[in-house]
Amino acid sequence: MQRSFFNLPDKPCFRPDEVVRLTHLDGRVISYWAGEFEGIRPARSGDGEPLYTKAAVERILLIKRLLVEERLDKESVRRRLSEMTGEKALSAVEPPVRKESDTLRTLNQIKQGLKEILTILDRSAKI
Repeated sequence: MQRSFFNLPDKPCFRPDEVVRLTHLDGRVISYWAGEFEGIRPARSGDGEPLYTKAAVERILLIKRLLVEERLDKESVRRRLSEMTGEKALSAVEPPVRKESDTLRTLNQIKQGLKEILTILDRSAKI
């Protein structure tokens, strides 16, 4: 398992309110950054809810560090992220996670399975 610089809960996806809490950033800032920087745009669940991967949250934290602590401008942050990605150095920050589409497919399969269990339990209760 690769090391992460950020102490995040061990789960594959995060809701926007969780990302706000974990990053201490306003949701509007996160949305703005999603349009400005690669790799942090949320995927959509089967219900249409936005979900951020753990790698995206770690990237948001990295961008925050570069902008706030290192006081880089947006272009310098883009360049730094590009350099890190090109050198595979970002792997220290982005642990291997499933593709967003795979994660969402798995979550939807779990949801469907739970619905089927509920149907079975409802039938059992009527007997």
